[in-house]
Amino acid sequence: KSPKSPKSPKSPKTPKSPKSSPKKETDPMLQFLSHDDSLIVFGEEMLRHSANVNGNLEVDVTIHMMEANFILSKTAVTLTGVLANTEIHMYGQDPINFGGFNQTSPTYAIKTRKQEALIIGTNTGTSNILSYNGYPGRLNELNQKVFDTVLNSVVTKQEKKRYITKGRKLEFLPDTYIPIPPFWVRTSPLVVTHDDDVTYISSPFTMSIISKHTTPTPERFQGTYYGKPITAAQAYEWIVYDAFGNADTFYSII
Repeated sequence: KSPKSPKSPKSPKTPKSPKSSPKKETDPMLQFLSHDDSLIVFGEEMLRHSANVNGNLEVDVTIHMMEANFILSKTAVTLTGVLANTEIHMYGQDPINFGGFNQTSPTYAIKTRKQEALIIGTNTGTSNILSYNGYPGRLNELNQKVFDTVLNSVVTKQEKKRYITKGRKLEFLPDTYIPIPPFWVRTSPLVVTHDDDVTYISSPFTMSIISKHTTPTPERFQGTYYGKPITAAQAYEWIVYDAFGNADTFYSII
């Protein structure tokens, strides 16, 4: 028998693209969590958490496409019988920058009424439609609640197990106060630092006082609360994709 001709060497396989990039673009759950309907529910949740009041409170949510319209928007409080109504305004901004990479899900700036303004605005003179239910909720508490909900009720069991056993953890530090609202508008959630296996972030917030005396804040903007909590889409993106970046991807930001 004539000797077999040697096999030609196999051509090297084309390296696969990182799983996160193409999957994020077509991930149906990420698309669902990023939809306006999901964002409206999230905006309502932020108001109810931050205001922390008892009573019948109805909420109207507006998602703005332009920053100028968001900045000029007003959050009024109106009464219909024993029902209080207030407004939430949301504006999509740049994703969180984690140092070596950005997420794809935008951060949402949210403007609404603060607890004190809701109580004062629903005082009929004889009774309050709304009442205090404790201190105003903090954004880091809401961030943890949103993150835990996504981890325990949205991602698959396999995704949850992978994140718990192999993923870089995301923890939420106390909120960062930005004294001037226009500066807050352009302040992103702060990636404070990266440890070996944990990333810490802080949500920026601000608020305007209520005063009958001379104040730099126009009356229409008094009693406003401004916050940038993480959305369910951002939490999902971290749990399913971003927590598994190469360690060199993360560097400390102080």
